[in-house]
Amino acid sequence: MRVDCHVHVFDPERFAYAPDMFYRPSGFEIATPSLLSHVLDAHDVRHALLVGPNSGYGLDNRCMLDSLSYGKGGYQGIAVVPNDTGSAELHELKGLGVIGIALNVA
Repeated sequence: MRVDCHVHVFDPERFAYAPDMFYRPSGFEIATPSLLSHVLDAHDVRHALLVGPNSGYGLDNRCMLDSLSYGKGGYQGIAVVPNDTGSAELHELKGLGVIGIALNVA
C-alpha cells in the first residue's frame, strides 16, 4: 500500500487566499483536489495525509477540509489552528477527518 504522508491542496478559485498572506501559491504550485486525486491514482496511492498549508490560507482550513471528501475515505487531514483552539473545535475537526493539528508559534 502506498501513502502520501504530506501533501498540500491549493484551490484559489474555490477558496480564496487570505488577504494578509505574504505568499500565495500560483501557476504550477496550485494543486486542486481533483488534480491531487488524478496524480495519486496514476501512482496507485490510495491514502494521503492532507496538511493545511500556512501559505495562502493561514488558519483557514476550508480547502483542506473540502479536499478530504475527494479521497473517498482514504484521506485524513492536519489542520492549522490558532494556539488557543478549544476542545470543542478540535472535536469538530476530528469529526471532519482531521487527525492532527499544526500550531503557528510566533
